[in-house]
Amino acid sequence: MPAPRLTRRRAIGLLAGGATLGATGLLVVGCTSDGTTRPPTDRADVDADRRIVLDLLVQVRGLQVLLHRTRTASRADRRRFAGLAELHEAQEAALGGARLQLDTSDPIPAGRGTSAVRSAESSWIRRLTDAAVRAAEPRFALLLGAMAAGTAQELTRLEDRVETDPVPGPTLTAGAASDALQDALAAEHAALYVIETLGARTAFDSELRDRLGHLAGRHRARREALIALLLAADTAPVGPASSYEVPTDLVTAAGITARIGEVEEDLLPRYAALVAAGQGALRRWALGLWRTSAEQAVRYGRPPAALPGLASS
Repeated sequence: MPAPRLTRRRAIGLLAGGATLGATGLLVVGCTSDGTTRPPTDRADVDADRRIVLDLLVQVRGLQVLLHRTRTASRADRRRFAGLAELHEAQEAALGGARLQLDTSDPIPAGRGTSAVRSAESSWIRRLTDAAVRAAEPRFALLLGAMAAGTAQELTRLEDRVETDPVPGPTLTAGAASDALQDALAAEHAALYVIETLGARTAFDSELRDRLGHLAGRHRARREALIALLLAADTAPVGPASSYEVPTDLVTAAGITARIGEVEEDLLPRYAALVAAGQGALRRWALGLWRTSAEQAVRYGRPPAALPGLASS
């Protein structure tokens, strides 16, 4: 019998299965990566996370209504926004909500709903990010961060949308996240090497060369910010490896573009780990880098994922 298709609803459900995120009860006792049992989160934290769930359920149901009204208006919009509609249905299920029965009686006239959808989706990403920063349970923060990244990927697919990287503010500190910062720095060393190496092979395509030059600048800034955080914590930053493998026959625009998409996708678990390890300003910064790398991965040819950067996607 063939394996069941990993739909977005199923992929998000696999992650949420270990932590019931519905308003009826947030389960925060579970197994850690080394097989040990994590102690329960403080009751006040559980209640705070439950309030976040309730607020997000209201928001995601509003998004579904807006999308349904927009998609009902025209066949083109029905196809165009199908990915977002499926994603939000899965997100609602992961948050513990019952599937919403949508009213089809009041469609938005064709063309008028698109700007409303863009604005609402951008607001949803901000809400998910704010909620992930406040989340007491790290796995809950990871789920919300992945939802934000997945929504951002869908918007990028629709309109080649890529945010600027967040700027690390003066309140950013390593805290107890030095190991996760080191892992992210090691990944950025590798990413920057590959991007610069492939960028040097794009003399035949000035547009791609310029895009990769800009992308290298992004990753160089990330690298320097990670190094500064570690130095401020009196931790010696990990250096680059002596060499990185970049196939010598990778010389076409299609091949280079595909490899860059993989490079960005490979960074996602590193920033997800930093979200789980960090708090406050550091977590918010890591969420932004997670999201923008997820957008870049789609821009360079990777398909949108249910939960970018998490194993179940």
